[in-house]
Amino acid sequence: MGQSLERREQDLSILRLMYAVSLRIGDEMQRLSEARLSHVEILALSLINTSPGLSQSDLGTGLNRSPVYVSRMVDELEKADLVERRPHKLDRRRKVLHLSEEGQALFQKMRDRAIELAAEVFRETPAERLKIMSVQSKRIADRLHLVTAGRFVA
Repeated sequence: MGQSLERREQDLSILRLMYAVSLRIGDEMQRLSEARLSHVEILALSLINTSPGLSQSDLGTGLNRSPVYVSRMVDELEKADLVERRPHKLDRRRKVLHLSEEGQALFQKMRDRAIELAAEVFRETPAERLKIMSVQSKRIADRLHLVTAGRFVA
């Protein structure tokens, strides 16, 4: 049968804390971008940096955003000279996304700050506990993706 009310409240409390941590990190990254970027745009830069040559469709999937939203966002990032649309190597009709030089520089600045924050936050956390937290966080992210799959936000 269903979980107890106490367990459901505990689960919700954990998700709230994870959300608060995410927002706090996003706010710090936004500060580094001099408030030019939204939290979603910052995540987009991260995804493009991790997978250069990413399609807009794949970016939308990674961001859980609609194709229209992603297209407009990429237009803005391109105007800000942070992202470049380049021709696909095999399909001339398709464009793929890469960070521009300015986008790479900004992303590196944000990444360096995130590494500093992580080092300070986890300074007293034993390596074994970090490993467990990493595995559990990945499991939570994967499960959340499955539970919400197909529900695009704006």
